[in-house]
Amino acid sequence: MVRGREFAGNRFLTVPARLGPGNRTLIAALVAMQCAVSATRTVEGAVLDSVTGAGVPNASITLEGRAVYRATTEANGVFKIEGVAEGEYRATFAAAGYVAPDLKTRLTQAFRVGGVPSRLSVTLVPAGTVAGRVIDPDNKPVIGSEVTLEAYGGFNASSVTTEPVGGVGARLELLGSSFSQSVKTGPDGTFRFSGISPGSYRLSADPPAGLKPPAPRAGQALGWVRAFFPDSSSPEIDIAAGLQLAGQDIQLRPVPVYQIRGVVAGPRGARVQLRIVPDHGPRVREIATFSKADGTFIFPAVPDGGWRLSATAKELKAFKWVHVTGRDTDRIALRLGTPFAVHGTIEVPGSPESPGGCIVLAPEEGGNDAPQSCSGTREFTIANVFRRVYWIQPLAFPTFKNNDYYLASIALGERDAMGQAVELKPDSPPLHIVYKEGGGTLKGNVADCGRATVLVVPQEAALRRNIFYRLIRKASCNQTGGFQILNLRPGGYYAFALDRYRAQPNEFEELDPAITAKAAIVDIRDAETQTVELRVLTVGLGPKK
Repeated sequence: MVRGREFAGNRFLTVPARLGPGNRTLIAALVAMQCAVSATRTVEGAVLDSVTGAGVPNASITLEGRAVYRATTEANGVFKIEGVAEGEYRATFAAAGYVAPDLKTRLTQAFRVGGVPSRLSVTLVPAGTVAGRVIDPDNKPVIGSEVTLEAYGGFNASSVTTEPVGGVGARLELLGSSFSQSVKTGPDGTFRFSGISPGSYRLSADPPAGLKPPAPRAGQALGWVRAFFPDSSSPEIDIAAGLQLAGQDIQLRPVPVYQIRGVVAGPRGARVQLRIVPDHGPRVREIATFSKADGTFIFPAVPDGGWRLSATAKELKAFKWVHVTGRDTDRIALRLGTPFAVHGTIEVPGSPESPGGCIVLAPEEGGNDAPQSCSGTREFTIANVFRRVYWIQPLAFPTFKNNDYYLASIALGERDAMGQAVELKPDSPPLHIVYKEGGGTLKGNVADCGRATVLVVPQEAALRRNIFYRLIRKASCNQTGGFQILNLRPGGYYAFALDRYRAQPNEFEELDPAITAKAAIVDIRDAETQTVELRVLTVGLGPKK
């Protein structure tokens, strides 16, 4: 017999003194309910300011797991959530005027509720701001200029936490491995960015469409190009926690411009659209025009630099690389063509598995229109290829994720295509890509290594291009400063250690002479181990302009 009251939900139930079979079932259900109710805990903690160490008031905390719980911090930054069911949760923190500690950090914590009270704490960083004007050479405001603040260096943009951007026509963009905010200047030429995480950024302004061209100087035509703060030679700015940068004025400056003239061969009378896109650097974003009935075309105002020229008429296309160097460029000839397919094979000696991954044809002049095949088999076909010069890029082979194999060779028929671009035509021979197992080993020690990064980079410049990123290897030191890198492709390498390494696009294509002069030069041989002694270098890889 049981006498007394059992707790169920928010009510006490009286239990009869004598229990029949039905009552026993009822008691079992009530006991289960009591256990379910009692399996709750308290989650408490604090949200702190990284600069002052004080609590952050009115910060929001959201727990997501078996259920969703929300709370807001008190004036001293503390919070408490009671009655949280046991289980796995993810906590998210947010506060007006605060951001993540850096561009790579997500303001979430994974944890388990159960057993003892859970304590959470997070440090938020006061957001920075950047403000200024866009002005012309006479210091007059430029209205409608698009100003961009972009992070310097690569990172995972999907984990960025930031506040909405202010300004006229504001937008926030997460662009793959880069991050940028853009606003347009108002009637007084001003702009302002808020909610900025600490980090290094590049601040630039593009001339608005329709901005009147500057007057010629000594008979030389002039035009506008993208401008940087403080200038194009050193466009990087560092934003610390809570830093309020004002007066960051960007001045548009005229530059000499030249003509690109030529003819495009295609269907008689076809209206062909032509575009030129800058390779990189302080250029205009894109210039477009159409051919005349006889196929001739002209781009009237093009600054110095490298340009990707394309012509399109329905399914027909043509491409060319044009370099403008202080004078007009004439007699550019383009011939429109139809797409074709390229075939090839992947050879992986000693591996019965399909290689997986993709084969990408990266246009020599750059751009995002790279045809590829991701069949994952040893035989592949790449469709929609146009007559053009390409780099052959084997990409993301899961079989080789542990670097058990290295890229040994790429051939177009009998021609070596490893480390060089090749022209592909409808009658081109098949591609043949070979991976090999093993390779060489490099080991050694770094004096006072600490958190430095060891980098092993091919001496051959062509093999340092982004498309051969798997040939560039990185390692961290162990507690005694030692390191080891396996499965290196045979060949010559620079080996060095950097105290502050930050991944950047095209970072290894033009190595700083200050690095190569102090790097160890090693010759990696198959099935052999080389040993080096390194010292930490304080010089950075440096941004590419």
